[in-house]
Amino acid sequence: KKLDNMEVHNFSSFLDIAKLETDVLEKAELFLSNIDEDSLKAFSDEVKKLAEGTLQNYIFKVCDWYTDSKFSDNQEFLSKFVDLKTGYQQTMLNWIEQNCIVVQQQSFEYPEYPECPNMKNPKQSMAITGSVGTVIATGLLIFGHPWLALATELLTIALTYQVYRKYQSSQNQYKMELEAYELKLQSLKNDLINGITDDLITWVNRGIEYSNSILESY
Repeated sequence: KKLDNMEVHNFSSFLDIAKLETDVLEKAELFLSNIDEDSLKAFSDEVKKLAEGTLQNYIFKVCDWYTDSKFSDNQEFLSKFVDLKTGYQQTMLNWIEQNCIVVQQQSFEYPEYPECPNMKNPKQSMAITGSVGTVIATGLLIFGHPWLALATELLTIALTYQVYRKYQSSQNQYKMELEAYELKLQSLKNDLINGITDDLITWVNRGIEYSNSILESY
């Protein structure tokens, strides 16, 4: 006998999407006040953990609810629900693994001492010959939606912005370019934070939808 649908879907209190969103924004404030390769990696790693932890906690609460409720006396149901291979918890953990949030990285070279920044083409600014360094951009891949490209662009802008800050002290002509880069940097950072936040929420919600479909199958 299948479970009552009202009981299947009555788990809204087990999930706090607003808290997830707040926590992601707090991580952004903590790690992305200054953009560099370490801060991008730390942010990506931490928000991945937040989303996965949110869904895992939901799964464990659902498990506790069913095993501790009146269904605890329904041996036929419990044997299916807690099965180590095909039960609810393992099926959901399999979903997380199959739809995992991937942390991607990409390295690129940049000149450590560029001679003259180019506002119209930041990548050209970073391509001036001379002493070359290597940095690594980090981004997330969520349901096939890559954020690495935007993270790489953000890191490129941040590096070029640092160059302008060095030049501003000796040449006032870079003041307007510096201000322009500040705006571009903030815009890209907002796009990255907002986009990743939306994708992480979508990822959790799809996990909840899959959870409901599994529960309805019993």
